[in-house]
Amino acid sequence: MSELEINDVRTEKEFKSISFSGFKKSDVTKELLNSLLNNKVEPACYWSAELVCSGHYIDLWNVLINFLGKYIHLANPKLAIYLDKRIQDFRNLMTNGYAGQELRLRNNEKMRELFAEVSAVLCLSNRKPCLEKIPKLKHEEFEITSMTERFRAPNASYAEHIFRREDPRELFPAINELSYNIHAKDIMRCYYWIEWILEYEKICKTKKVKCKVDRRENIPVNEKDQMDVVWLIWDLILHYVRNNNELYKTLINSLLSIFCLRYTNGVISKRKFIIFYALSVLTEIVNFKVNALTDKKVITNVKGKINLIYKEIKKNEIAPATDYLFNNNVAKSNIDKTIEKLDIMKNF
Repeated sequence: MSELEINDVRTEKEFKSISFSGFKKSDVTKELLNSLLNNKVEPACYWSAELVCSGHYIDLWNVLINFLGKYIHLANPKLAIYLDKRIQDFRNLMTNGYAGQELRLRNNEKMRELFAEVSAVLCLSNRKPCLEKIPKLKHEEFEITSMTERFRAPNASYAEHIFRREDPRELFPAINELSYNIHAKDIMRCYYWIEWILEYEKICKTKKVKCKVDRRENIPVNEKDQMDVVWLIWDLILHYVRNNNELYKTLINSLLSIFCLRYTNGVISKRKFIIFYALSVLTEIVNFKVNALTDKKVITNVKGKINLIYKEIKKNEIAPATDYLFNNNVAKSNIDKTIEKLDIMKNF
């Protein structure tokens, strides 16, 4: 597989802000998102391969996860279960002899096919209008007098089943309101209280005030992260789904698993739409009859020909025993030229 194997002298550190072919990483993630939005399978596979070849796996997953939560969600509800399974496949590959050598995974055939498949599946999926963005909260909305104007819960019993002794009492009214609005199936007010809770945590950080909840041991993240405020929200979501059927439970558990991928407190804002997705499962009608995978022939064809893309990207490698003349302005082509050149993959 010499003509298909990436053999590049650069280290992960040298790819910190660029892709394999020298594009800005931020430009590549934007092009990937645009390709997904416009149902362009071949370009989506190309840009995902650029990120794979430079070891930017978490950036790639963040684009795919955000796209699922923001643009697909209930239009294809079982797709979250599919994506969770592919993330598990990714984790298995990562831990199977590649610890500390993640760049080597770009030559793994299963890894290449995995991201080609996921990119194609998301491109071809049904869509639903983008979830609405809540306007930025004003400072006065965190004052108790302003808060009470937004209260709809008839009493304080809605948060009692999940609120613990060590949880910050300041969050109780917001959690009670969130719980009531899940019960009342008012998705827009659910969105508001999610924004309020997450923004409150940010305000506490800015003021250097401790804001930690009682440890949620059931959350699959590092122990030191199990006290983040966001798990109070997920605890509530898990409480409400427990009386639903197994398919609902599987879907919510998959969304939680996706949310927890390489979790740090910093990913919360990037994956907020996964929380919104979970709330919509609890408050809206879910059509589980929608097939998660559409046009399987196209997906199979893309996987079978993915190495054409890696062969093209390989032309930009800096092989051993060659002069290191690479710089960001002297790449094989710029973003626009590369987009034009993707016509070579039209026979996918």
